[in-house]
Amino acid sequence: MSKSVATEVLPERLVEHRAIQAWSQLQHDRVEPTRIEILKLTKRKSAVYRLHGIGPDGEAIIAKRCCVATAEVERMVYEEFLPRVSVPALRCYGFVKESAGDFCWLFLEDAVGEVYSPQFPQHRALAGRWLGTIHLALAPAELKARLPDRGLGYYLKLLRHC
Repeated sequence: MSKSVATEVLPERLVEHRAIQAWSQLQHDRVEPTRIEILKLTKRKSAVYRLHGIGPDGEAIIAKRCCVATAEVERMVYEEFLPRVSVPALRCYGFVKESAGDFCWLFLEDAVGEVYSPQFPQHRALAGRWLGTIHLALAPAELKARLPDRGLGYYLKLLRHC
């Protein structure tokens, strides 16, 4: 089941872009990006952008538009779970709900540096160690109760859709 890809024409004045409008709700200063890079765009209305030049020190940030339910889980992981685990993690700069609809924006640190490649054994080893540490970490019961069920029933349902 593949997602349909949509197209988007960026506004001439980048400050008018929907991701920048959402970002401006988190920031008191008006910030205009030097460039907007479309990383992912689907007809399902989700989108991911790299917004160049608007981070706290002028770096790029990632703006992710997705459904509220998905973003709330991601936000919880970034803000409440990952800080308890001693692993490197990207920073979450904030979360903005759109006034109409079931979508919102999640603003994340851009992962800079060497690009991950599953072709490199050392990359796989680092990723495996990171994932292992995350999965061995104990989340507080209160946090677990707010996470979606990912038990056997969830995976059985996925298998049946294949």
